[in-house]
Amino acid sequence: MRSIHAVLSALCLMLLVSHGAQAEERVALVIGNSSYKNIPALANPNRDAALMESTLRQVGFDVVTAIDADRRTMGRAIRNFGKALRSAGKDAVGLIYFAGHGIQARGGNYLIPIGATIEDLADLEIEALSASDILAQLESAGNRLNLVILDACRNNPLKGDMRSMGRGLARIKAASGTLVAFAAAPGQVASDGALGNSPYTAALAKAMVKPGLTVEQMFKQVRVSVEDETGGQQTPWEESSLRGEFYFTPAVQTTATQSPAAQTKQPSNGNSVELVFWNTIKDSQDPALFNDYLKQYPNGLFAGLARTMIGRLEATMAQREASANAARQATDIAYWNSVKDSPDKALIQSYLDRFPDGVFSTLAQLMISRLDAANRPADQVANRTVPSNDPAHTDAESQSGQQQLASIEPGTATDLDQNPDLPRMIQAALADAGCDPGGVDGQWGRNSQRALDRFARYANLTLPDEPVSGATLRQLRRHDGRVCPLSCNVRQIEKNGRCIAKTCPAGQKLSNSGECRAKSQAKTNKKPGSQNRRKKRRSRPAECDDYIGNALICRE
Repeated sequence: MRSIHAVLSALCLMLLVSHGAQAEERVALVIGNSSYKNIPALANPNRDAALMESTLRQVGFDVVTAIDADRRTMGRAIRNFGKALRSAGKDAVGLIYFAGHGIQARGGNYLIPIGATIEDLADLEIEALSASDILAQLESAGNRLNLVILDACRNNPLKGDMRSMGRGLARIKAASGTLVAFAAAPGQVASDGALGNSPYTAALAKAMVKPGLTVEQMFKQVRVSVEDETGGQQTPWEESSLRGEFYFTPAVQTTATQSPAAQTKQPSNGNSVELVFWNTIKDSQDPALFNDYLKQYPNGLFAGLARTMIGRLEATMAQREASANAARQATDIAYWNSVKDSPDKALIQSYLDRFPDGVFSTLAQLMISRLDAANRPADQVANRTVPSNDPAHTDAESQSGQQQLASIEPGTATDLDQNPDLPRMIQAALADAGCDPGGVDGQWGRNSQRALDRFARYANLTLPDEPVSGATLRQLRRHDGRVCPLSCNVRQIEKNGRCIAKTCPAGQKLSNSGECRAKSQAKTNKKPGSQNRRKKRRSRPAECDDYIGNALICRE
């Protein structure tokens, strides 16, 4: 989490920026909350905030970003943002972007900070921030245009029966000169996204940098893109009372010294070439093309967005590669399990043909050698050197051959005990027996030894002194099915061979002892002295936070 001081210091710097160099100041506050502690965490708001920060900087905004902000950080950031906006002047454009959990209750909308604990509606006023108060802060600045973008219409994250809470977010009446944009229509739920960003924020980042679009046209393109991406399940929505035109990216770059005739001309040839380059690659899924753009235009108009796209695409490619590797390993293990007990050399060889560098390739080669030796005539095994008619010599050769045959029998030094995959094979056998070794990774440690000890106890066996040995593996393979019983804690139940969390009916809460109790009962069953401790805490001076205009929020 960024420190409160870092956010406040960055906001205060906005107050010191000289406004004479630009005709229109652009000031933005970006908040992204992902790592919730008491309600379900979200995957993408932090990444959405980073993408929005980069895009807004690219189109001329001074941006302060707060990541995983608690209530105090959010409140003070919004208050100082209002001060910066008032300092920027009447012609300034203000923008607040929030990604995270948001809910509606009693017709109002609330943005949820990190660490909020909300058990009933009364907690919302203390633990969350009201969207109407945020709009009031913008209205008090008196500037000509404000934008509020809420990618916060995820499913209601709160537990329990809260009938006054609606689905998604409620409509907001925008004050004059304000546009409020929602990731989804009123009462509709927005998607958090599966490829690094939410569909709504990803569409915003693309549309904001397109030249010549008014803000209304830009949001229309976002709506079409999100509906296509979600198959019509999500429709972005805006409430607007704007009084003039606004372009995130103007069609023509002008200066104060240009004549009106010159201002209608097309951009310079250099910018035109860069724009054609960018429009050619902007929808690509190949990070190499964006790297090529940065090589040619390291400080270009779209440099920030190009770096963000590279990060997104590389993360997506890494995720897909990890999924593909996991699928290949699962196929490898499944194929091996289907042939490992076969006496047919051709089946073992088929595994090597399909997985020449597979997890069990070394073991497969040893098993083929063992099958070859078992099927070879005894005289060929015994007489590996030039035959001799000397009986003594023949006896010696026969004894040597028998020793070589024994050396490839299961469990001997040259077979399993020298196999580098032996730890992994023992871990896999323990997992098959229901004795969790903490992972099948070939690294023998405390968890693996504890699993082996449990196996020996429940199978009533005495294992060899050396745990990682061929003899241990043979002992494990003599037992089919589960050996170690499934062990679930008091807050779990067994279902289909797995431990899953218990669930309680509506209005009840799962206690630490694994019982479903009424919430009112849980509140009354407090430890002796808890009331006294609470009273002592209340005796402390209250701490008040003037974060929204004149509204004082006090917490003990």
